[in-house]
Parts: sequence; C-alpha cells; structure tokens
Amino acid sequence: MSRLGGRWRNALVAILLVLGSVTLALAAVEGALRLFFSGHSPLFLDIYRLDEHGLLGLRPGITRRQVTPHWDVTIAINQDGLRDRSEPAVDGKGRIVAVGDSMQFGWGVELPQTYLYIVEEGLSSDSVRVVKAGMPGVGTSDEAQWLQAHGDQYSPRMVIVSFFVGNDFVDCQMGGVLKQFTVRDGLMVKRPLDKDDYSRLRETTEWIKRTSLLAQQSAQLVWIFERSFTSAKNRNVPGLTAQNRWLWEFFKIHLRDLPPETKQGIELAQGALDEIHAWAQRRNIPMLLLVIPRSFQIFEWDLRKWRDAYRLTNEQLDLDRPQRVLRDWASAHSVSTLDLLPGFREYHRTHPDELLYYHPDSHLNANGHRVAAMLLLEHLRRHHGFVAAGRNPSASR
Repeated sequence: MSRLGGRWRNALVAILLVLGSVTLALAAVEGALRLFFSGHSPLFLDIYRLDEHGLLGLRPGITRRQVTPHWDVTIAINQDGLRDRSEPAVDGKGRIVAVGDSMQFGWGVELPQTYLYIVEEGLSSDSVRVVKAGMPGVGTSDEAQWLQAHGDQYSPRMVIVSFFVGNDFVDCQMGGVLKQFTVRDGLMVKRPLDKDDYSRLRETTEWIKRTSLLAQQSAQLVWIFERSFTSAKNRNVPGLTAQNRWLWEFFKIHLRDLPPETKQGIELAQGALDEIHAWAQRRNIPMLLLVIPRSFQIFEWDLRKWRDAYRLTNEQLDLDRPQRVLRDWASAHSVSTLDLLPGFREYHRTHPDELLYYHPDSHLNANGHRVAAMLLLEHLRRHHGFVAAGRNPSASR
C-alpha cells in the first residue's frame, strides 16, 4: 500500500509541477504582451453611456478597434456622440437626420463603407449633410425618444428611419434598449432572457476575454485562420445549433401563424413609427422608412439552415410578412418607403456568388452597404428631389 501511495503522490507532484510550469509560462506570455500591447480589449466595445436624458448614447471623442470572427475595424465616435465625421459635411442645402440600429451604425465595416456615408458623398454636390445617428442595440421606440431629445438641434429637412426586420419588432416587443441591456463600464451587457440564459462558465469566459491579452490575441489568430480558410457559407452557426432563444424570438415574425407576443411587437413597432411620423409632421418635414431585410430572405442556403435548426417547413413560413406590415403602415400614413428586399434579390440574381451580409453574423458587409447606398441614392433622387452626383456607388468596389 505504501508503494502504491508513493506512486500516487509522485504522480500528483508531477501533475502539479506541470500545471505550475504552464501557469508560469502563460503568466510570462501575458506579461510580455502587456509590454507591447496596451489599452482596451478589441473584443469588447466600451463606447456606451447614458446621456443627460437617461437614453442610451455613445461616449464622445473616443476611438476603439473592434475585432470579431468576421471583421477588424475602427470605431470612432465624434464630439456629438455619433459615429460620423469628425468635421461635419457641408450642409448648405440642409441636413437629413437618419436614425437606426447597428445596421445603420455600420457594425462590421469602416465608416466610409457605410451606406449613409456613401449617400452623403453622393449628395455632396447638393451640399446635403447626413447626420448618422445609428446606435447599436436600439429599436424604433428608442429612436423616437432620441429624436424627441436631440433631433431639433440638427434642424433637419428630412428624417430617415432605418428599420431592420431582423430585430426591430422584437426590440419594441421587449421594451426598448434599456429593458434588454445594462450599461456597465462603457459596455452594453445583454440581460438574460431568463435565468438559464447565462451560465457561470460563460460569465467567466467573457471575463477572461475582457482582461487577458493572451486570450484576445489567441482569439484573433483563430479568427484570422478561419476567415482565410473557411468560406462564410460553411462556417458554424452556434446560435442555431443551440436553438438560441433570442434567435427564435427574432425569427417568429416570419411564421405564418404569429404568436401573441409577436403580434404585440408589431403593434408596438407601429406605435413607435407613429411617434416618429408625428414628430416629422410637427416640423413639416418628410419621413422616409428604409426597410432592411434579413439574409435568409435573399439566400436560400441561409434559410435552409434556419429551417433545419427549428424544424420548420416552407408551409409554416410567411417569409416576407415584415415588409408587408411596414408597407401597409407606410401606405396608411402616406410615408415614403424604400424596401431594400427587391433590390437585394435582384442583385443576388445577377451576382449569385457575392454575399451582402456577414455569415453567420447577420449584419451587412461592405458589399451590402454599397448596394443599399446605390438604392437609397436613387430613391432620394427620384422621389425627394435630391441631386445625386458623382460616381455611381455600384461601381465602387
């Protein structure tokens, strides 16, 4: 027994020595990285704050790098608390105030690649400034509150509302951004949908990613490798594999038989649009509703992944319902609407190998922003009397 016990003790000592050596090596690497890299984690954006009205805002005058499995971009917030030019564009013929969420903000692309920046460039000869008031995480009800609090300072001649059908109904259903997120140390942290939504392991993992440079650098190397060797279509979709509750909430709007909570989300979104429309009417300016579709409304291979994950058939779906709902609302209120879905589908038909979104992330990529800008510029020229000059954004690659 003593000989057996001695072997176990020796094995335990060997294991502890190995673990200690590994820990010291990792600590040494972490320390070395801190000599060369400093500042904020590129995996987490600490750009958020609550403004003087208690609304979600962006911290003025900060610049951050954002790295995800899909992109590596710079996020710079100007002194107005917007992701916009540091020096405003010339606005001799007025300003367009554009509100929206992370789609309009340009999640995943550089500022000059966003559709509103491209549109502003296209309107430069007409001396029109586009105020880019998009903010990640907000919904239409939050945008209505932002306009009430901040819109008048820009004296707009027009307001554009970018409505992403992928989550804006749910954002209204859930009560707006501050019902879904908390702001802590500049970070926007999603509240769990229920008590099982976050585990202790997940919280610990996220803490390591926020604090460890070694973890951050390792993640970036893995993502660079994946982007280099795995096509977007073939990448794993963890949320669908796990049948994520939030993804399912976002998808319900496309079901033929709508559940009660989704119907409520539609009503609340329409009510928020009513508020924005009333705000514009009181100032005697036009409102344009820009409707941004989901990737799976355009790409069949993407839709197939969602159908398989949630065991759905085509007969259970009403894929284009969100666009009809918004079109009917706009028609009833005589509001100009630009639905990007037909234009995106036509672009896919003529460019079948090009993506318009990141995958499995659902945000527009640079190509999607470019096509959206082309369609928006044409709409502004045809229906609102703007002069779009210069190079056609469809030719800018």
